[in-house]
Order: sequence, then C-alpha cells, then structure tokens
Amino acid sequence: MIRSIARVFFAAIFLVPGLFHIADTTSFAWQIAQYQLVDFRLATWMAAPLAIIEILLASAFLLERSNSWVFLLSAGLLAVFSLATGVALGNGRVISCGCLGSHSPELSWGHLLGLLGLTCVAARLAMKPRIAGEVPQWADQRGRR
Repeated sequence: MIRSIARVFFAAIFLVPGLFHIADTTSFAWQIAQYQLVDFRLATWMAAPLAIIEILLASAFLLERSNSWVFLLSAGLLAVFSLATGVALGNGRVISCGCLGSHSPELSWGHLLGLLGLTCVAARLAMKPRIAGEVPQWADQRGRR
C-alpha cells in the first residue's frame, strides 16, 4: 500500500516537470545553464533527453509493479538535482529551480531540503526489505504451491 502511494507520488513529481520541460526545451536549456554547471551549448543537448528521462521514469512508476530499480534511478536523478541546487545556492545564485518552466519558484534552502528528503525516500524504497506492514513476496506465494 505504501509503495503504491509512493509510486503515484513519484510519478507525479517526475511527470509534471517532464511535461513542462518537453514542451519548451529551449527554455529548459536556459534554466539548466543558469545553474552555471554547464554552458548553454551543452545545456541545449541535455534538455530534451533529461525531459524524456523524467517522463519515462514517471511512466515506469505507473507501469512497473516490481519497481525497486525505478526508485533507485529516481534517487540518483534527485541526488543530481540536489547537488546542482546545493552548488547554485552555495555560490549565491538567485535563480528559479526550473521544475515548472516559467512558473518555477526561486531556489531556496527549503527547496534543497525537499530534494534531499525525496532522494532519501526514493533510496529507501529502492531497498529490497520492504516497508513494515507490506507482505513480502515470498510470504504471499508460500501457500500457493
């Protein structure tokens, strides 16, 4: 039950930005470049694939039942977003996060804490020992032999 709710939640947090990003990859490339970790030319090459990855991750959350690998990939992507946000904030950059296109909020330390929290939750859900209260797969199939 908890994993099912988390799957829908994580699908939403990747699908919504992914749709904003794929709709305007030029603007997304500009937002990536504002972090000043890569130049605008490289950001233009990164924008469309990154948006597609976000949409594919969201789709995988909704379609894949055994989705530990999806949580692991999302934790990795969220960790990269966290690192970029931390570097931008540490360098005093005042920029929007880029999550929602032109509607994106300004980067803040709260934003970074949220990203780190999501990274931890995704990493925890990627681990094989399931959350308490869920029936392990071996226990569910035990009486069906």
